[in-house]
Amino acid sequence: QENSPAVNNSLAVSLNVDSDDPAGSNKDVQALVRFENLFGSNVSQIPAGATLQSATLQLQVTNPGNSMNLHRMVSNWAATDTWDTLVGGVQNNGVEAVAAADVSTGAVATGLLSIDVLASLQAWQSDPNANRGWVLLPTGSDGVDFDSSEGTTKPKLLVKFLPPSNTPPTISDIANQTINEDSTTGPLAFIVGDAETSAAGLVVSASSSNTTLVPNANLVLGGSGANRTLTATPAANKF
Repeated sequence: QENSPAVNNSLAVSLNVDSDDPAGSNKDVQALVRFENLFGSNVSQIPAGATLQSATLQLQVTNPGNSMNLHRMVSNWAATDTWDTLVGGVQNNGVEAVAAADVSTGAVATGLLSIDVLASLQAWQSDPNANRGWVLLPTGSDGVDFDSSEGTTKPKLLVKFLPPSNTPPTISDIANQTINEDSTTGPLAFIVGDAETSAAGLVVSASSSNTTLVPNANLVLGGSGANRTLTATPAANKF
């Protein structure tokens, strides 16, 4: 907020983007928005290798106005930063913020504003550590007000994605077995593996293609981790 350069607005319930505030001053007001830890393996995070389909930033507008430009931030910032601590606000010079806007909102009406920010998410996906949010810069003197993270309707980021493709698990072959009537195969070793799940977490099951000869109950699995065993015992007097 150029007119109050030392004011900390981190607890403000509303944010403003304007190129003339107060009216007739030709002084800028900018806003910063960030959603942290977007990418990772935890719940509510976007997993590595996911295919991003859409990303929408939603802002609850309380005062309509001119279009706003969203530029990805390059430099770090804190919610407590002021116009002065950012040394004259944020410059879209490729050092503080990306020079070209990722998206322009167009004229803004009162109510829920949905902004397509897929390009920003795709850029951050390739380098999650580069996610420092956006600076919203004004394009005219008719300013826009919207609820902050301290306000009634907080900014929201909606992301739709396809999870990375799942590689099927692997299991080694067991050679054909020949045994005497009323005997057992003994433990037959085989190996299991999976690209996404640890071997210890893999669940193995077995079923018989001829339950008269070998009932399912006579198939016994053993072992742990990648090294497993199968013992097959035919029904008595069957061959």
